[in-house]
Amino acid sequence: VFIAGEAEDNNTQALLDVVRTRLMPGRILAVADGPGGRAGLLYRRHEALGRLHPVHGKSAAYVCRNFTCTLPVTEPEELASNLDAEMKKERMAVGQGSSRQQ
Repeated sequence: VFIAGEAEDNNTQALLDVVRTRLMPGRILAVADGPGGRAGLLYRRHEALGRLHPVHGKSAAYVCRNFTCTLPVTEPEELASNLDAEMKKERMAVGQGSSRQQ
């Protein structure tokens, strides 16, 4: 999960709370909050992150998997829905894999 926004912003904190309240094994959470938005260390070191940025001045979250990221979401409720759907897909994939081995 990649969150682009100022660390002290209330919306950034709300998005972080959504991620932190879910048990997601293997999760990586990155927050890019450099001064001026895109001038932070992550953006300077990783060119691909240039496409992941706040939306209309509002903190945005991207859920990334297998080198692909979702469209940005700015509302905590929408991020929660996206993460819950991802976790459900993951559980289903794990369940299907174990039934094939039997």
